[in-house]
Amino acid sequence: MTHPLKVEDLGTPLHDSRIDPDFFAIIARRYQVADTTSTHFGQVFRSGFVSNYLLAGLAVVLALSGLLAPAFKLPLIFAELGCVALILINTQAGKRLGWHERWMDNRHLAEQLRSLALSSLMGDLGLRSTTGTRDAAAIPGWVGWLARATARETGLPGVRVDEDYLRTVRDDAVKLIDDQLAYHRANATRMQKLEHRLNGLGEIMFGATVAGCVGWIVFKLSGLPLGTKGHVGLTEVVTFATAALPALGSAIYGVRNQGDFAGGGFRSEVTVERLASLRLAMVADRLEHQRLLARLRSLSDIMLSDVANWRTTFKARPLTLPG
Repeated sequence: MTHPLKVEDLGTPLHDSRIDPDFFAIIARRYQVADTTSTHFGQVFRSGFVSNYLLAGLAVVLALSGLLAPAFKLPLIFAELGCVALILINTQAGKRLGWHERWMDNRHLAEQLRSLALSSLMGDLGLRSTTGTRDAAAIPGWVGWLARATARETGLPGVRVDEDYLRTVRDDAVKLIDDQLAYHRANATRMQKLEHRLNGLGEIMFGATVAGCVGWIVFKLSGLPLGTKGHVGLTEVVTFATAALPALGSAIYGVRNQGDFAGGGFRSEVTVERLASLRLAMVADRLEHQRLLARLRSLSDIMLSDVANWRTTFKARPLTLPG
């Protein structure tokens, strides 16, 4: 059972009693579907590419484990084949079910509908600009069509646009900006931490590889025993480690590259700067219809440009076989 739709679901907590609550019903319902769908497929897609890279690294480790445990070579081979099979199944499922496209398309639609919720209050339904000037090349056709169809069905509110009404719309726009600022500040911090930690983990693995190679060379040149006949010796251990660690490090790099954590953090920082500047201007403005309408269009452009830039980046990163 779904919970009752609220205007707050759109990030536009309007409190003017002159606005009919049903005015947002169509927008809220479609926004909720698009937002939920995007979140679901975004999680599935991210889980898919992380699993692919980690399974690829694990397959290498299993293949090398035969050096340390030759008696278990057969089950290790079966396990390695299992990892490869899971990678193939996961990749084909992602392509067939469109995880990547559904994630991006529904996120774009959700942001367009959230912008529409505010702009419609000022008589701007965006019937032309939705796919005209706002990064048209990045917006799939059905997204723009559904956004325009929703705008037509929503129509315009039956209210008198006086100073109190303009103040209400402006206050709600400021609240939406504050919500977006909080999200992007947290996202920038989160992405930077992920990038730093994954980069550090990769450096540790490659550093350990260098240490293993140097250690083996020192033992070899020193004439120290590298193992005993019939038993796993230092040579086998070093061979395993110096092959497995770079493979796992490469898997981590693949996750970093696919996830674009550094780029995501940077885009959020840029969006924070633009939103903060717009907020200052909006609060300082005189309450005039055309001026406020222009600010709302700028807010919509900032939000949709952020999504378009994100989409452009991830469009080139579909779910593929690692390697």
